[in-house]
Amino acid sequence: MKNIKGDPLEKREIRTHYSGVIIFAAKLITVATGIVFALIVANSLPQTEYGILGIFNLMVPYFTILSGAVSFWTMRFVARSAEGAAKTGLVANAALAAIATLIYLALLPIVAPAFGLNNYIIVYLIMAMQVVEIYLITVLESSLQGRQPEFIGLGLLIGEALKIVFCYLFVINRQMGLLGVALSIIAAYAIKVGFYFKIVFSELKQKLIFSYIREWV
Repeated sequence: MKNIKGDPLEKREIRTHYSGVIIFAAKLITVATGIVFALIVANSLPQTEYGILGIFNLMVPYFTILSGAVSFWTMRFVARSAEGAAKTGLVANAALAAIATLIYLALLPIVAPAFGLNNYIIVYLIMAMQVVEIYLITVLESSLQGRQPEFIGLGLLIGEALKIVFCYLFVINRQMGLLGVALSIIAAYAIKVGFYFKIVFSELKQKLIFSYIREWV
């Protein structure tokens, strides 16, 4: 592995106990927010749309299965202060996201009739954005895990809290049904991605090193 500049602990010592408390507390709180979100969705959607949402929840993970492959190595390289690791990992995962999203969209003519999604094409297209967001969130969290893991907990809180806020606005207030649920998830994840980008922005200014990608593969 090239371009490693010294011991990472010389630059920044990870506050293990502080980070652990933040992440643990965030996960406890998101248990409650997750229940609230599920209750809003279950009580607001008709049975048919609730079933369609379940199909999306089962389908999307198949297209994000590779999101952790590059992210694992990104975390290791960032933790070792490898120059450009965060940026290289982000670009690599973004490329994987683009491929996965294209496959997801290309399967629309097959998946829609097979699962009864013909009346929910717009929702199907919107959920393609979730595929991209998951790839970005995974690699950004890996970059943070190597240096500033406490921000992962804060990002988790932000994302889950905003899902409830947007769900109230789109599903309860606007009565948008399944489309509102999809928009709530996409909007919350988008802000979460923005939050992570802000934290790691300085590292994203470093140069892109393609030799890392060959090593990771």
